[in-house]
Amino acid sequence: MFVPFGFMLPAASEKFRKPWRTYLAGFAFTLLIEMLQIVFKRGIFETDDLINNLLGTIIGYGLFSLIFAAVKRRFSGKILLLQIPLLLTVLSFALTFTAYYRKDLGNMIYENTSSHKMPVISVGEGVELSSEETTGNVYRMKIASVEETRLLAEKVFAAQGDTVDESRTDIYDETALYYSRENALSLSIDYKGMTVTYVDFDLKYPQDGSKFRNLAGAGEQRVREAVEKLGFTIPETAFFDADREGEYFFEAEEEVPGEHYCTGIVRCELSEQGEAAYLWYDIITGEPYKQLPVLSSREAYDILCSGEFYYEMGSVPNDAPLTVTGLELVYLADSKGFYQPAYRFTLDNGRGEE
Repeated sequence: MFVPFGFMLPAASEKFRKPWRTYLAGFAFTLLIEMLQIVFKRGIFETDDLINNLLGTIIGYGLFSLIFAAVKRRFSGKILLLQIPLLLTVLSFALTFTAYYRKDLGNMIYENTSSHKMPVISVGEGVELSSEETTGNVYRMKIASVEETRLLAEKVFAAQGDTVDESRTDIYDETALYYSRENALSLSIDYKGMTVTYVDFDLKYPQDGSKFRNLAGAGEQRVREAVEKLGFTIPETAFFDADREGEYFFEAEEEVPGEHYCTGIVRCELSEQGEAAYLWYDIITGEPYKQLPVLSSREAYDILCSGEFYYEMGSVPNDAPLTVTGLELVYLADSKGFYQPAYRFTLDNGRGEE
């Protein structure tokens, strides 16, 4: 944001043709913004912002000096030195992205970025820690192409006796949105995992102005059949639940070593006729990719005690002793679409809160 600031300020006033004046103005302006965020409680005061905005100002001034020298035909070694911040920034970004894309697996959002001061952590009854290192599977989720999302939309609409309306198709960076030609059907498909959101607008929002009425009290089998009629399969091991207003839920997490791993949620609303009016199908299936060494549970516990883990802000007290009441190996998605094994601890603070 501050690259234009560093460019336009010396362009507008000769007083800022000296680099240090523009740099100082850029720092003062970004400091003012950060202070206003504190005063009006709109955002967070971050040192990163001060550094990055100052860097943007420096780069902007460097670009100005280059263009100004070209116009005046006054090139010197100083002009080249002023481009060093830009070159270093481009180089650092290039190295960062190159290193990332050369990695076999992606980054985990749950990787700790700082250590936390921890209280005493003990191991509760029934929780066993082992010093034996094991291996764990890594699974690769489906990343669909635009063509694959279109084929899925054609399949879903065909099951309703309809086709895709090409004139209303919207292709986005992460999602493809399709509408049917004859009926008021929509299908939003995420490329990552091919999860979908399906809406039958004629059922969900009746054109006669009447209120949509859910089919309450439908059993698990009837809901499964309604979902499968659209062409989606719910894992047999998925847990089924329903609320009083006629919304139905499935929650799945299943690993078949050497075959697949699936996880996710299905939410469905049925019309009084038992047809799916709304479907959120967020079941992601991963295929085996490779095996990796996994820390022993004892090593994971030691890391927990050292405070090097990820947690939701405010959920970990730093005074009362904690007790490990549960420990399991779960799978979490990384930034490249792989599911990697990770340890999940359940802690009790002695007050019945976990």
